[in-house]
Amino acid sequence: MKKQILFFLILFATTNTLLAQLQTKGIFVCNEGTWNMSNASIAFIDPANQQNNNLDFFSSKNGNSNIGDTPTDIKIHGNKVYVVVNVSSLVQIFDINTGQSLAQIPLFEGNIASEPRYIAFHENKAYVSAFNGKVYRIDTASLTLDGSVNVGRNPEGICVAGNKIYVANSGGLEFETGNYDHTVSVIDIPSFTQAKKIEVGLNPFKVLPDGYGSIYVTVRGNYNDIPYSLKRIDTTTQEVAESFAVEALNLDIYGKYAYIYSSDYSNYPEVSSWVKRFDLETKTLENNSFISDETIISNAYGINVNPANGDVYIANTSPDFVSEGDLLCFDSSGKLKFRINSVGVNPNGVAFWNIPGTMAGICPNNDENKIQINVYPNPCIKTLSIENAATTKLQIFNTQGILQLTKDLASNYEQINLEKLPSGIYLLKLISGNNSQNFKIIKR
Repeated sequence: MKKQILFFLILFATTNTLLAQLQTKGIFVCNEGTWNMSNASIAFIDPANQQNNNLDFFSSKNGNSNIGDTPTDIKIHGNKVYVVVNVSSLVQIFDINTGQSLAQIPLFEGNIASEPRYIAFHENKAYVSAFNGKVYRIDTASLTLDGSVNVGRNPEGICVAGNKIYVANSGGLEFETGNYDHTVSVIDIPSFTQAKKIEVGLNPFKVLPDGYGSIYVTVRGNYNDIPYSLKRIDTTTQEVAESFAVEALNLDIYGKYAYIYSSDYSNYPEVSSWVKRFDLETKTLENNSFISDETIISNAYGINVNPANGDVYIANTSPDFVSEGDLLCFDSSGKLKFRINSVGVNPNGVAFWNIPGTMAGICPNNDENKIQINVYPNPCIKTLSIENAATTKLQIFNTQGILQLTKDLASNYEQINLEKLPSGIYLLKLISGNNSQNFKIIKR
């Protein structure tokens, strides 16, 4: 018993808020172009020195080869960038340092294109939704396709929470008849089978986890008399727990806020957009616009929050969806930091290349070069969220000093499933090189 007490006294003596230097080395912008026009591109933006910007990054690094027809998603996993290319029906993977293509993974059923849409990751696997009603699994070590599972019609957004994958089944290709799907599929990761379908409303699009055991879903309705809305799925009951009359077209989640935009096309070709924050704790939409200066967003087409510093990036496309659009960066107070005009045709999102630096134990509160690593909620019931700890190794010990869980953190937002741990007090240890820091966590 004395050894157990000594173990925890030593470890918790250094348990403090963990701070780490974190630098955004670059931002990759996905420009989907115009269908069948071969004008899609991947741009590279250096927010620290925009003389390093390369608006035709992928092509310039690959012998002027085009990224493909209509890329719809871009994500970073480890030292690779994954681009989902819808009309070309493939996943393009390139090296994050050199920009050179490493692999193209075609997604076809026989000669029929699967039309992939979005991608999510869990450990050493990538999961890709596709309009043909499947989710494909890619091994990120061998860069080969190693499985698929049937879900609903025309799946769109996809995310991972715990040991489950959530996929929004839109039925969006049947917009002319209005016969949309209205479900979110839940896939069990260990068995890679569909465990359940959750009724969420007509035409779901984006699915994202928060840090409080929920999945938020944007539901797009029928673009007529059934408006956009926002739903919250409880990951314990696997049912819709709340519905909000929030006309959410798209969103991203950072900390306690969902950053939401909506666009009004009722007077098309005139388009207007708004951007607001939704408080995930109070579950209310703020009345004021997130944008606090005079900047106008005319046609929002993508939104991403940089987990390194809370900057909000909004892709603003042209109303005709043919001309080049812009990328705007706002700080956490909603003020414009910079704008990249004509970044590409139909920019739809970005991926952040964040490099963590040396961990430091306690740092002065006024040290603006330090980024706080967030671990929440604490106490937690099932899922623990960790922000800004990419490329660290996580270990969790019980009060006897016995290792309960270990995991390599690959991204700046990770969710750790603690469902199998008994209720009690645990030590969470984050290791980066020769540096480490500890957190006391409570599992209820």
